Amino acid sequence: MRLWIPKCGDAVELMEPWTFTLEPEYRNNDLYVAVTGEPKPARWNGSGKKVEVTLPVNACLVFDRIYIRQGADEFASVTFIIMENPENEALVGERFWVKLEDANKLNCTPTTVDNPVGGFAKAHYKSLIKERKDPALTVKKDAAKAAKLELEAVRDYVMSLCQPSNIFSITKHVDSIIEAAYKSDTSLYGNRRRLRSDMSYPRRNKRYGGESWQVVKTTKNIDGSTSRDLRFTHRGSRFGGFTITWGPTGLISTVLLP
Repeated sequence: MRLWIPKCGDAVELMEPWTFTLEPEYRNNDLYVAVTGEPKPARWNGSGKKVEVTLPVNACLVFDRIYIRQGADEFASVTFIIMENPENEALVGERFWVKLEDANKLNCTPTTVDNPVGGFAKAHYKSLIKERKDPALTVKKDAAKAAKLELEAVRDYVMSLCQPSNIFSITKHVDSIIEAAYKSDTSLYGNRRRLRSDMSYPRRNKRYGGESWQVVKTTKNIDGSTSRDLRFTHRGSRFGGFTITWGPTGLISTVLLP
């Protein structure tokens, strides 16, 4: 027997059916409803009924939380997320906890690591089921991810243009944007140095207007490239910027936007 202590995000596949007791506690509410088809009990705080649940062979579970603490044996527990359930896909994504003695009854084998955990993981595992049934969704998802990465690259490029440059036209254009923004707001957060910093580096705190560079127009070109108009935004007001045309291989052109 080799000791294995899983990390949160590690997944296992059941080698035989696993029966456990679903404890009457609010964090198990969703799985209770999914398994029984009944509404949540009026009082689901430890006074409700316990439910025996069995997951089949080849079901996959992700470790979400492990609680073991000296002097608190009665609270020792393991929280799982159902990643795969071949007999009932409706249970996929449900998060629940079991007592440690039930978790120790698992006959399983480790599979993957770094899987999503936490409250938002359910939507992820549900979407994987949908994508498996409809490959077109995967294509659409990949396209959206690629577009997001491209936009991040475009923003990074625009911010690099606002840093010290040997290109006179670019420097002059950036200075004119700073001056226009400064004249519109001479408060503490409108000083020239702060404005140049906002233009040149990712904003850490989005309380003051969100992203400094906002896309105001996007055009899909015949050659497959995309042109985006980005304007510097400060306290809700938009100023000059750049039109960046970006293709599959990267930057194609940069045009000053007054």
